[in-house]
Amino acid sequence: MRKNRVLLLGGGCVLLALLLALAGAYCAGFRFQPDIQEKLLSDMMQSEGYKNALAFLTEHPALDKQLGAPLEKGKILNLEAWENEGNGAIRLVQEVNGPRNSGILHVNGTKSGGRWQYQECKVVFPDRKEWNLLKEGE
Repeated sequence: MRKNRVLLLGGGCVLLALLLALAGAYCAGFRFQPDIQEKLLSDMMQSEGYKNALAFLTEHPALDKQLGAPLEKGKILNLEAWENEGNGAIRLVQEVNGPRNSGILHVNGTKSGGRWQYQECKVVFPDRKEWNLLKEGE
């Protein structure tokens, strides 16, 4: 009987210590935030770099012939974007869909001195054909 009391008291103390540790971690700011990735993605989608990258799609008339209109943005497969004062960078991989075809938009660019420069802006189609949006006349 005495052995059961010792085990019960010891188990209760361990459980109490665990609960106190969890409460302390919560109060210190260690909270589980499952939507943090969605918030970061939402913030990056508000960046000038992201908006400029998508403008390539709507401003390129030859792409309408390939994908069809209206163009729809699909799932974002990769997005890294930051802006700070006159500098920034973007790396974007996103699905784009149209009535005729679909593809993957690839954008890489940097911002220096308040001006965006894009090193890559292309759509890759399922047959591996690439359409470079930076080259005129394609």
